[in-house]
Amino acid sequence: MKHLLSPSIAAIATIALVAPAAATTTIIDDFESGDFVLVDSGDIAQPTFAEQSGLPGSSVLGGVRLTNARAAGVGDTATAEVSGGSLTLSHDSSFNASFNLYYDGIADGAANLIPPGVLGADFSTATNLLLNVSTTGPGAKVQVYLYESFNPTNPIGQVNTAAPVALTNGNNFIDLAIFPNLDANDIQTIRLVFTNITNTSSVTIREFAAVPIPEPGTALLLGSGLIGLAARRRMRR
Repeated sequence: MKHLLSPSIAAIATIALVAPAAATTTIIDDFESGDFVLVDSGDIAQPTFAEQSGLPGSSVLGGVRLTNARAAGVGDTATAEVSGGSLTLSHDSSFNASFNLYYDGIADGAANLIPPGVLGADFSTATNLLLNVSTTGPGAKVQVYLYESFNPTNPIGQVNTAAPVALTNGNNFIDLAIFPNLDANDIQTIRLVFTNITNTSSVTIREFAAVPIPEPGTALLLGSGLIGLAARRRMRR
């Protein structure tokens, strides 16, 4: 004999069918494209730059990645290398080196900050920026800058910044809510500043993305509810 769903189970099933689709992840850089090795020996006043352009947008947001490296002093070597789906930042000295990554969508070899670049990225459905990293030791930090088109409601102008974050092995999340007055659907340039890179605190980055952090497993909760109600119904028989 066939059994129809009870009204409660049917209601939950209906909710499951009409629930909105989850927000999607936006890959900013998966480091699968644009392999390079950039070396700064610390013997010039300015950091050493390298730019990869024409990269697939599915791998690098805007198709352009600009990197710079600055060793701590003359004779020290700071190295940034993209290879095999990761970016490794290293330094051969116990003094601190720094690195910058820029995503601006403009292939001109320059960091387009103010005025900003042309990414036109929309992070309004994201809640966090994600960096998946491994480090050889404590101390390395990252600071994120997001540059928008001019926004008169933003008291600090076009730039939003988050405080430096100490990097740990695994996924590092930076909450977009901590950026003051951010217009999340108008991101034109993204800048990462890595500091405290030494011979004992190199950093390997495998993914940089804007991600949604959903409420606890909506589908799982709905499934559990259906199972529980079905079991309760059987017990009443």
